[in-house]
Amino acid sequence: MRKAKKTPRPKKRTAGTRGSHTERTLAELRARGMVPGIVERWLGHVRRPDGGFGIRSDLFNIFDIVALDPGSRRLVGVQSTGSDFMGHLRKMVVDNREVLALWLDCGAHAELWAWRKVKARDAAGRAQKRFVWAPRVKAIERAELDLFL
Repeated sequence: MRKAKKTPRPKKRTAGTRGSHTERTLAELRARGMVPGIVERWLGHVRRPDGGFGIRSDLFNIFDIVALDPGSRRLVGVQSTGSDFMGHLRKMVVDNREVLALWLDCGAHAELWAWRKVKARDAAGRAQKRFVWAPRVKAIERAELDLFL
């Protein structure tokens, strides 16, 4: 008699194993007690310069995610990216400076989250062989906007 094959259980996905940068950011924001919402949209009907169709559109051309932080009672706009940290920082503070300044003047907060793989650490702080996804989080303050002129 043949043994029945066990169906493997799906691996539980945590903030460090999610696929896209947006998925990882959403999971990490939830883990920090925030209530996030995606504000980036896919516009499939728009023709790109290369002749294809479809572009991604961010809220105010800056934010992918907006999160409510009930602990500190604040509204946070988040731009999520992979390795292009400086490119996205420039997009936020140079290309869209006026809108970002208005966002910050209204009392909201802005953050840039850049995801990269780093060596995992054990409880004693020693580096391990495996790599995990970790965000580099940069909070953008109103006073900093003048530094990027």
